[in-house]
Amino acid sequence: MLVTAQYTKRQATWFRHHPLADPTRTHTIHARIAGGTQFSQKGFPELVTFIQSADLVGPYGASFLIMWFNAAAYDVFMSWQLSRPVRWKALPLVGLCVIASVVYGTLRLRAITTETAKAAKLSVAAVQGDIGINLKWNPVLVRHNLQAYQDLTKQADGAVLVIWPETAVEPWLADDLEQVPRGVLPSLNAGQFFIFGARSFSGHISGPDFKAFNTAFLSDGNGRILSHYHKQVLLAFGEYLPFAGILSKLPGVPFADGFTPGKGPHTLDLPGSIHVAPLICYEDLMPGIARAFVKAGEANLLVNMTNDAWYGRTVAPWQHARLAQWRAIETRRTLLRVTNTGVTAVINPEGEIIESLPLFAPGVLKTEVALMDGETPYVRFGDWFAWGATLITLAVFLTGFRARP
Repeated sequence: MLVTAQYTKRQATWFRHHPLADPTRTHTIHARIAGGTQFSQKGFPELVTFIQSADLVGPYGASFLIMWFNAAAYDVFMSWQLSRPVRWKALPLVGLCVIASVVYGTLRLRAITTETAKAAKLSVAAVQGDIGINLKWNPVLVRHNLQAYQDLTKQADGAVLVIWPETAVEPWLADDLEQVPRGVLPSLNAGQFFIFGARSFSGHISGPDFKAFNTAFLSDGNGRILSHYHKQVLLAFGEYLPFAGILSKLPGVPFADGFTPGKGPHTLDLPGSIHVAPLICYEDLMPGIARAFVKAGEANLLVNMTNDAWYGRTVAPWQHARLAQWRAIETRRTLLRVTNTGVTAVINPEGEIIESLPLFAPGVLKTEVALMDGETPYVRFGDWFAWGATLITLAVFLTGFRARP
């Protein structure tokens, strides 16, 4: 445990101080080189260009090229080391594929940048309450924590959509709620809309029909509930116990019911054909869920509501944000991340983090996000490349196995 803690601490220190690891520091270097010009957080431009193939093949295309290049380079190096005939054919071939990927990425970035500029915009406010794990879920501090979000929301004037993160509201709420409780609803205008995270339930708390959910609610400015979404993919051991049905039958084994997964991609819809895909917690790390929201629910905005306070001051919050970038590229949708302690950010359809709030600091990110439509090949056809590569690998393996004497 001590070794792990020390390693994690060293990782966090490196991430905070190494200029290539922290996107903010990277942009500072870029700005100085360019003569001090300030511009948005776009990470590593070369890397963003290289991974644009995600709208064709998902995250597996770039990963495949990296693996293929490493394998080919290793084979050449080891052949040279062992004085064996060097097989050069793979390296030029993978090099051509990398060049093709970069060319494709360059062209797609230009096209998507033009489409994004022409797309309809929605004014949003993402509220980051910065409620630490030492404050969260403390019954004595429930009112204090809620007040922090309500006070910050006063800065959201002018935003059409105000969003609080996962479980920002700590008291349990009925999943068939019709009106946001008076003590929960922040001060909003009649024309605003409000999405917030909370734990909800259905049935009687002590009855066999009781179910608990991790929920995102949508209300209008007066607090009238318009819709809700239950998280589909639950966190093992955090939100449910694997094999609970079997373990509960064993004598002497303590057992507690967990959360219930929601059914299917259900968008939160606003007037004007605005369809919001709420991705709760780590659902923004799963390509299939975002893809289903866009394909079946016609979502034109992805919103990740999460609480990453558990990670503390480590690299993990930024790792979560960087992995989520793929969903924006795969679907060509804006991804708005609304978090408790960070990273609250806007990721544009090109996959660039263009705005963010500081970690572990309360704040409100007010911005306009592009509402994109249409389906990418990856949304339409899914993991065709990954499954194709798997089938080809199996075929090669079986052919080689049968050919052995």
